[in-house]
Amino acid sequence: MNNINSQNNDYSIRDVKELLKLEKLNGGKFQFQYDLFRCLVFRLSDGRYTLTPAKSQFGLLINNEETLNFILASRIPIPDKYRTPAEIFFDFQNRSNISIIYSNFLDYCDLESNMVSDSDDILKKIQKKIKAHPKDSRIKEILIPLGVFIGHRIITRNGGEWRFKRNYGINPYDMPFIYINKESCIDPFYKLSEKLVFNKLSIKSLFESLFNPLILNCK
Repeated sequence: MNNINSQNNDYSIRDVKELLKLEKLNGGKFQFQYDLFRCLVFRLSDGRYTLTPAKSQFGLLINNEETLNFILASRIPIPDKYRTPAEIFFDFQNRSNISIIYSNFLDYCDLESNMVSDSDDILKKIQKKIKAHPKDSRIKEILIPLGVFIGHRIITRNGGEWRFKRNYGINPYDMPFIYINKESCIDPFYKLSEKLVFNKLSIKSLFESLFNPLILNCK
C-alpha cells in the first residue's frame, strides 16, 4: 500500500485531547505501546485506531489495521505545520543536517565561512538580518539555524563537540547540544524562541551569556 494519505481518508490528524475523548466514548481498548515513537495505540469499537504520541499536541485517527501497520513500519505522516521547528530540522534518521543548516544560515546572512567571527560588525549584520525577517515566521525559520550558528561559534571558541539527545514529538528527533565534558554542556537554543518572538534578541549579549557553559544532563 503506497498511497496511504490523509486525502484518501486513510487517517486524519487530530488533537490528542480529541483522541482521548474518542477512546472514552467508543470503548477504546489498549493494544500496545510502540517504543520507537513512544506512542500508545488503542482500538475503537468501530474498528478504527488512535495513535497518541507521548509528547505532542497531535496524534492520528487511523481507519484500519492495514494503515496502522504501514504507518508504524515507516514514519508517522504529518505536515510541517503540526510539528515543532526541532522536529522539522532534526530528523532522527539524518544527524548530518547540522552542517547543512550552518552553511545555509551563512548564506542567509550573506557571510562567507572565512569571514565568520565574533566581531561586533559580524554580530550586528546577523542581528539586522534577523530583525528584518517576518516576525510571524521567525520561530519556524530562524530558531534552529540561529542556534546551530551559535553552537558552531561556541565550539570554535570554547572547544567541545555536537552530541544528540533523543526527544519525542509526533516522530522521534535527535536534539543537538554541545558536549564540553562529562560535567558541562551547552544548550545553544536556550530561550531563543522567546527572544525571537518578543524582539529581545541581542546577538552580542546572547553570545556573552552562552559562552559560559549552561549545565545540562550530559548523559
